[in-house]
Amino acid sequence: MIGVSLQGITLEQALQEATSRHPLLSVSQSRIESTTGKLHQAGLRPNPLFVYQTEDFRTWQSPGHRFWQDADHFFYLQQTFETASKRTRRVDVATANQRRAEIELKMQKQMIAAKVRAAF
Repeated sequence: MIGVSLQGITLEQALQEATSRHPLLSVSQSRIESTTGKLHQAGLRPNPLFVYQTEDFRTWQSPGHRFWQDADHFFYLQQTFETASKRTRRVDVATANQRRAEIELKMQKQMIAAKVRAAF
């Protein structure tokens, strides 16, 4: 408790100091921020995928291999479609995880406050 003398500290000051600087609370706050990002990500649609594939690439041929004439080239465009409300279910799970992280932060604050009260 830097900057506070132990002789004149009140219970409210001790609680304020403990809940403002405790490292577990910053970890819990980081978890909430992480779950917020995961909630945003869960609601996004799958990205389309562009694939380029080449086959029959031979380097031992004589005369030399002409890449664009002798090799086979394939280009694909792929899009994933989700069925059975998978995105909605992902969002529901992410929302539940975010709510759990918020509840854990409240519990951490209550446990720290209870320990400070017991020590005071």
